[in-house]
Amino acid sequence: MGARVSDSSVEAQVLELLAGLPPPGPAWDALHPLGGQLCCGLFLEVWHRECHLSPTVLTAALARHLTLRLDIYYQPGNPMSESGEEEETGP
Repeated sequence: MGARVSDSSVEAQVLELLAGLPPPGPAWDALHPLGGQLCCGLFLEVWHRECHLSPTVLTAALARHLTLRLDIYYQPGNPMSESGEEEETGP
């Protein structure tokens, strides 16, 4: 993801990712024993934040037999600017 995003943007990005995958069906059923995973990295600048995912997102992942994994990191002073571009630091 890279750029700073809101909860709704996290959801929109996950839905966009899932929309680019094949629809639920026999292919996903065949892959189910292999244990597919949808992993999202959330890098927070504020210690106590929430992130909500709607039933729509959870259902879309579940229909493909994907486990949802959220890696959540607290990074005060994250070097990402509001635009999502790295800020220059040092000489």
